Amino acid sequence: MTAWKRIVRTIAIAVACGAPLWLAAPPATAGETLSAVARGGRLYDNWWRELDERPPADRHISYPLGSAAANDGPRSWRCVECHGWDYRGVAGQYGKGERYTGIKGITALAGAEPAKVTAILRDSHHGYGEVMDPQDLTDLAMFVTRGQSPLMARIDQNTGKVATDPKPAAPVYLTVCASCHGVDGQAMANIPPLGDLARSDPWLTLHSILNGHAGGSMPSLRALDDSMVLSTLAFLQSLPETSQITSVTRGGRLYGNWQRETGRAAPQGTHPAYPTGSAAADERATWNCRECHGWDYLGKDGAFASGRHQTGIKGVRAMANAEPAKIIAVLTNKAHRYDGLLTPRDLSDLANFVAKGQVEMAKFIDRTGKIAGDATAFEGHFQTMCATCHGKDGKRVRTMPPLGRVVNEQPERALHSVLNGHPGEFMPPLRAFPDAMIAGILAYAQGLPTKK
Repeated sequence: MTAWKRIVRTIAIAVACGAPLWLAAPPATAGETLSAVARGGRLYDNWWRELDERPPADRHISYPLGSAAANDGPRSWRCVECHGWDYRGVAGQYGKGERYTGIKGITALAGAEPAKVTAILRDSHHGYGEVMDPQDLTDLAMFVTRGQSPLMARIDQNTGKVATDPKPAAPVYLTVCASCHGVDGQAMANIPPLGDLARSDPWLTLHSILNGHAGGSMPSLRALDDSMVLSTLAFLQSLPETSQITSVTRGGRLYGNWQRETGRAAPQGTHPAYPTGSAAADERATWNCRECHGWDYLGKDGAFASGRHQTGIKGVRAMANAEPAKIIAVLTNKAHRYDGLLTPRDLSDLANFVAKGQVEMAKFIDRTGKIAGDATAFEGHFQTMCATCHGKDGKRVRTMPPLGRVVNEQPERALHSVLNGHPGEFMPPLRAFPDAMIAGILAYAQGLPTKK
């Protein structure tokens, strides 16, 4: 916390405790009130990011065991985790599914006196007096009492769409928003593409339009009239969707080695969930998904059932076709700990791979490790598509063993790489091509020399 911030908060505390009036600020203008409401909306979203402070480590005392954030201490302290982006709690968006808590919303407090809400925030059920200063509590109370937007009711509860014309908001988006998000809404790697987000969670999107992002530099559009705000949401919903195959193949590379794909380092030491006694190549490798779950995605029931990669951990095949949001919740829980290591875009791509990108490797590889493909029919494909980098004999890349050796010794890894590409390197994924072609190319590679 900066020294200036401490001074401001000290004055706020002094005023709250009855200090002389000359210390108090003058009455707030309409603009200052809007600013306080928007800041309260960001605190509602994620108060510790907005305050740039460390979150509590333990589960919030009132957060229900068995709900999605029960094993994630910090997440359970966010207001939105109980009351929802639509502020209706169990009566609204969080009335079912992964985010269900059974807790009521805050809509009944709209229009109430802020002091009433401040008292609730301090009570034993909430306990925010221990983690926020008086000014923070005041701003959060201002949001609850003055900032809950009636525009939430304009979002169709079944389709998530808003029935309004997006065209008036085009100049707003293309000037205010596109400088960061890009014309197509996909320029920022640390959040999901805006079009996808606005369609999948319009309530979160509308909350962010009105208040900005917690701890971020996104401007709040709360001062705009309601029709323009709603038109902005409609415009975001009209942005192009992410290419599913692009997301899946990038997720496959993250599954293989997210450190190389993103250029970010893993934390020091072995991953806490990696079994003691197992023999990963190094500590950093234990943070990669494939080190526990295998290149065939079967974990202890597949190629990693024995040998130096044996961990006794189950695979991810059971998550095939699951909702990506459910997979993201698993990736960010205490067992996996990827929240903060992977960006929202990374998590989305990795979840899309787990949900949509896993293949049944037994269709390609028999029990002896041989690829069931027509090597002769696809020799030309290898020599034109693969030999450019690997060489005609598979020996050109000096930083790896001969390709023939790799495909024979680790056929599952080779198949995963052909489908998704290599992490952090230029190797085109071949996922879009027919299975027979992929199998044929790999079968041909198995016939290449295995020694330098």
